[in-house]
Amino acid sequence: MLQIAQIINTILFLVISGLHFYWAFGSMFGKKIKGATSVLPEVNGKSAFIPSTFSTFVVAFGLLLFAEVSSFGLVKYFDFQMFSPIIPFGNLAISIIFMMRAMGDFRLVGFFKKIKSTQFAENDSKFYSPLCVLISVLAFVIYWNLK
Repeated sequence: MLQIAQIINTILFLVISGLHFYWAFGSMFGKKIKGATSVLPEVNGKSAFIPSTFSTFVVAFGLLLFAEVSSFGLVKYFDFQMFSPIIPFGNLAISIIFMMRAMGDFRLVGFFKKIKSTQFAENDSKFYSPLCVLISVLAFVIYWNLK
């Protein structure tokens, strides 16, 4: 079960990280020409925020780091045994971060959002928040089996 959870979370993090790198390099995939209403929260028909290229790169690298933490010990390409005591807690942190994202900010994102009629809100309820719950549960499984 541990290896399955590691493989799934690693693949998810690599794919999501890749999307963020793709967006950081200026792609419009997944975005509408007048704004990214399907991937960014919106208020009154306008994006609630426009992420900078730098912040998109930070998120992409963070997700890449999460992929590494999730896959630690899965493949023996480097012997970083000095990190092994902290890896379980990294997965616990990932679990908490993504469960908090799934619950949301009680306004624009998460299961408990108030604004539910936008394209983003529909995608968030159908795809993004359930994906966050899946990632959170798998990260907790990894934590539980490594602690």
